[in-house]
Amino acid sequence: MDVTDPESLVVAADRATKARIAALAPRVLAVAEEGDRMARGIMDRAVGDLVELVKAVAERLAIRSPDTEGSASRGLPVALHGGLVGRDGPLRLPLRTALEARGFAVLDREVVGTRGAASMAIDAEISRRT
Repeated sequence: MDVTDPESLVVAADRATKARIAALAPRVLAVAEEGDRMARGIMDRAVGDLVELVKAVAERLAIRSPDTEGSASRGLPVALHGGLVGRDGPLRLPLRTALEARGFAVLDREVVGTRGAASMAIDAEISRRT
């Protein structure tokens, strides 16, 4: 983005695509690692929002969140995939730490989404037939 002052930032952000804004994430995270409090706040909020998303998906699937007292889902596996949370992603470690602190089990191996989808489809078909 060609930004020289606060006004041009507003114009650039208004015209930017989601991909263009997402491309700023590595720079924001690098500045956060250098100690910038504002960037660190953005990073912490992103991690918190992702944790809430995982919890919401678990609840939607009728699996109680592992950090809920007496939950049978302690150790619920979570796969992290994508540019920011994948194997070398800058949010992987803080997100992993936050999820594990809440009882989720983050998988170490690379996960191929299509394999998981195929496995779920097979399981659903087997359940339907029985």
